[in-house]
Amino acid sequence: MEQRERVYFHRFLAGMRSGKKVSLEQVCSGICSASMLARIEAGERLPEKLVRDRLLERLGIANGGFEDYLPVEEYERWQDRQELLQAIADRDVEKATGLIGRYEQEGSRTDMQADKREDARGLAIERQFYLAMKADLMQYQGASQEELCAIYREALELTMPPGVAGKRQLFLSAKEWNLLVEYVHNGGNVESLQRNGIEADKGAGLSKEAACPGHDYKIQVYGRFLTAIEDSDMEPAAFAGIYPKVVCYLLREQMQEPEGLWDCAGMLDICARAVDKLRSAERLYYLCELLEEMEQILIVYLGGREQEWIPFQKDGLDSLLVQVRQWRWVLTEVYREYGMPEQMQNCCYLYWQFQNYCIGDVVRRRRRMLGLSVKELCEGICSEKTLRRLENNRMKTQMPIVMDLFERLGLPTEYQRKEIVMENYEDYAMYNTMIKALNNNDTNEVDQLLEKLKSFLDTNLLINRQEIQQIRILNEFRKQNVTSEEAVSGIRKTMELTLPWQAVQYAVEGYMTCGELGCLYNIAMKTIGEEKEEYIELLTGICEKYVFDKDIKNHIDMYELIMDGVASYLGDMGQYEESNKISISIIRENLSLGRMGMLHMSLYNILWNKTECKKSIKNIPVEPDFSSKVELQKCMLLAGLCKDFFYEKTYKEKLNKLSY
Repeated sequence: MEQRERVYFHRFLAGMRSGKKVSLEQVCSGICSASMLARIEAGERLPEKLVRDRLLERLGIANGGFEDYLPVEEYERWQDRQELLQAIADRDVEKATGLIGRYEQEGSRTDMQADKREDARGLAIERQFYLAMKADLMQYQGASQEELCAIYREALELTMPPGVAGKRQLFLSAKEWNLLVEYVHNGGNVESLQRNGIEADKGAGLSKEAACPGHDYKIQVYGRFLTAIEDSDMEPAAFAGIYPKVVCYLLREQMQEPEGLWDCAGMLDICARAVDKLRSAERLYYLCELLEEMEQILIVYLGGREQEWIPFQKDGLDSLLVQVRQWRWVLTEVYREYGMPEQMQNCCYLYWQFQNYCIGDVVRRRRRMLGLSVKELCEGICSEKTLRRLENNRMKTQMPIVMDLFERLGLPTEYQRKEIVMENYEDYAMYNTMIKALNNNDTNEVDQLLEKLKSFLDTNLLINRQEIQQIRILNEFRKQNVTSEEAVSGIRKTMELTLPWQAVQYAVEGYMTCGELGCLYNIAMKTIGEEKEEYIELLTGICEKYVFDKDIKNHIDMYELIMDGVASYLGDMGQYEESNKISISIIRENLSLGRMGMLHMSLYNILWNKTECKKSIKNIPVEPDFSSKVELQKCMLLAGLCKDFFYEKTYKEKLNKLSY
């Protein structure tokens, strides 16, 4: 395999920060000093995972989509956090209480003297997470606003930059914004969070709590929060994580006023913006609440007295009200049918993290997958004893050794990365836009962006070349410029850039990157004939291992993509019940994580199975009944809701062909 230049986290961080024109101080305040961040960006220090994530989050970059390889100690701590998240999401009060209690008893992690050291800020961020979860647990248990306010204040003290109340431009993570919003919601006063440099140097606490002036104060502060969040230029996924919640809380306060005093135009404007951002990010966070508020605003707006000027035509408002009610109806139906709550009940959605792997597990599984002995892998890199201890998760190995092992295994040597390796913010934004265009079958835009990216990205890096080549082949296939056989052949060669084809048969127990799994999925979906069944069995085995290991959420992106294809294949083979089980699993996982991109596809698969099953029983064509038309309408509405316009048009055409 080709020798590759190694591109590390520090270059990506520096590129994102400079591309967004954000100063060192704006990113690191409350986390570390500017000099420490400069050392991190220079590659002189590699912070632990929680600090890496928080620095990127301060830049408005969400954690999702990154494959992250962790030393065993960090991986175990990540697992602990995921276990607590699941307990909170399940409202398992007893288990959550036990997990939080266990954490609080482990003094080494919560020692605040250690938290004050710049090289231990991950401990403070971890403690902040546990306090956020404790607050959610306390809400389940009926805690008072005073008790909750104190918890949120304690959490904010850990990373909050000084002078929050007086700053217009704030670069905070969505998690920190959430703590601020909840702090104010429960009676906190942001002016009391002021502290000067002398107090901070002495380690003094925050100033005494000021009395909260009431809901007028909350309206003012939430409005300032919205402006600051907009000014911070978060990427869509991060923006969708906090902006809709702040809008929801602001509108609740504004709607306490008599309806005659409502600024309906202004309220509708921010509500529509929040809904639009959720649709673009394909997320459900506070969407049901916002649509309910939007409906109430529209009713008041349409029923109010005539005004000399309004920014919306009345016909447009009528149509918007119909659309909002349709969206509310379909979401209510889906949540009800699958037994999930519509309303947001906790902040877990901000903390779920995906695609995190233990370095030792990855090395062991990949080595065995490639058929390498311990001696063959470690020769010239480290001793056999060192490799065995690494694979058994019994030691923390120096990262230069790990990177050499990864390179020999055909794995990316980047410590934390997306599907491609990039150092410029413009490339990062362009890549995300291209993936969106590819999903919407906008082949012309994909071509244009692909050409631009190819001229900027380092295609000597195999993972970059692999991703770019696969996208090009998929786009050519959608333009019908290549046959299925040609696409399969091209994607197989693309996958072999990093993984020998003969190793794929061991994929269930092995380790494949998301890029390699994407190649295997596309090969399976485009293969015609007996080989297809073999690929489907292999993909099913990989995902069944996720289920067996109770690790679906960590692999949710690949799980829902692969299993949607498997469900469709099983339906084609007449295995309707098994196909439906998979679609139901995808729907429930999506609802639990606040994702909506795959809802319409899974619902349509269930509808298709139902229709085909009836045909096979009666052995005659079956006319769609009323319930089938309703289900198809749900698919159309959900596709439109997440801006999947290609499928929305497809469902609409199918509906138009049905006779009423």
